[in-house]
Amino acid sequence: MFGKRPTTLIAGALMAGLTGPAFASEADALRSEVDSLRAEVAALRQNTDENWLNERRASEIKGLIRDVLSDAETRSTLLQEGMMAGNDNGKFFLKSADGNFLMNISAFAQIRYVANFQNGRANGTGGDDQNQFQLNRAKIRLDGHIIDPSWGYFLQLATNNPEFDTSTNQGANGTLRQNGFVFMQEAGMSKQVTDDIKLYAGVMKTPFLREFLLYETDLLAVDRASATEFFNIGRTAQFLLEYTGFENFKIYTSINNGSRVNLNPFNDQGGLQLYGNNTINSNNYGFAVFGSNAVEFGVTGRADWKVWGDWSQQDDFVAWRGDDSAFFVGAAVNYEIAKEGVTRNLGGGADYFSYTADALWKQNGLSLMGAFMGSKYINPTGGFTDRDSYGAIAYAAYMLTDELQPYIRGEWFTDGTAGAEDVIGATFGFNYYFARQNAKLSMDVVWFFQGDIPQAQSYAFARNPFGPALGLNNGPGRRISDDNIVAIRGQFQIAF
Repeated sequence: MFGKRPTTLIAGALMAGLTGPAFASEADALRSEVDSLRAEVAALRQNTDENWLNERRASEIKGLIRDVLSDAETRSTLLQEGMMAGNDNGKFFLKSADGNFLMNISAFAQIRYVANFQNGRANGTGGDDQNQFQLNRAKIRLDGHIIDPSWGYFLQLATNNPEFDTSTNQGANGTLRQNGFVFMQEAGMSKQVTDDIKLYAGVMKTPFLREFLLYETDLLAVDRASATEFFNIGRTAQFLLEYTGFENFKIYTSINNGSRVNLNPFNDQGGLQLYGNNTINSNNYGFAVFGSNAVEFGVTGRADWKVWGDWSQQDDFVAWRGDDSAFFVGAAVNYEIAKEGVTRNLGGGADYFSYTADALWKQNGLSLMGAFMGSKYINPTGGFTDRDSYGAIAYAAYMLTDELQPYIRGEWFTDGTAGAEDVIGATFGFNYYFARQNAKLSMDVVWFFQGDIPQAQSYAFARNPFGPALGLNNGPGRRISDDNIVAIRGQFQIAF
């Protein structure tokens, strides 16, 4: 009655019951695989987006760099195809890329404390015991070349010296009131004519005394010797020829205005400044008043002989540890022809002749220096007496370490005045070099124990050898043998 149909239905039901779980399991697997693929696609999409952003940033940065380089190239073109700047051997410089234009920039300052003692000082000179802080020197110097290295120039600005500071109680006669004002101390040009000949023109140091020719940062003691100041002919306007054609010799010849020239630019009233009836000399100020010169002209010559060593070693009196030995000998003469009718300068119408010889030796940290100096007034007029003056200085210094250098100095001079005692003094001190001459502490004791302080006429051609600029501040006419002079000085120097 039922045939095959019921049998078939029963078989299909049995098969469905057996295969249903298998289909469900396969569907779950497919869903899991789809989810995994979706996650991979999302990760790939995120990575693609980040790479796109990184590429965009890189493109922006490269564009910025191109803009900066383009701007730098434009600026270098405006600066005449580039400029170099830096520090060379302690000097800052600006220089064109081709080397034809150069400016060296240097400066220094010296702050000093001085305590000075002498019994029986005259009234109005500050009393027996004196002490004071001083900014003794502050200068800035520009030098280099233009057009090409053969054309040189120099300009030095300085503050006025405490020699003319009223706070040092020097008295009111013509004393400058403008303490700290800035003036032109040196200025001029040079031309390298040949390999052996160089010409200078301007206001500069006259090539005479070795100690004065040292730059002020390179002095051994706190300041120069009084004997050096006594015979110093200072700075003046001049034409100077330097000859270096000999391997071991340098020769300097100067035609100049002489040392009896008023180089002070102004006084309190804007007129010509006199100091104790004596014109302020070329050691301190930088340009001459036309028609005030008491000298027709002056001629100065100096020769330096390098016995052995390097020429740069004569630039100071320090035998740096590790340097080779050196030995130098020098000599100089100066002659000034008086101009008739200009007699207000002390010294009247006298011609003036001066001379010096010196030597410097350096060996294994030990340095020795000595100099002899002399001068003579010739054919004096106006009641000024003829006289011969002589003097000498000697230094000895030793580098105990790379930083510490004790030294001693002796000095002697006479102004040639009849009946005057010779001046004799000694200095003891030390230098501590923090960075050689760029940062240095100097301390010394100056002791003068014999002699008569020269009258004003004796230093008509240089500044007062016992003035406040040296921390001594003693008036003329005193006998040191009766009342010794003792000064304690400390100075810190910074320079570049």
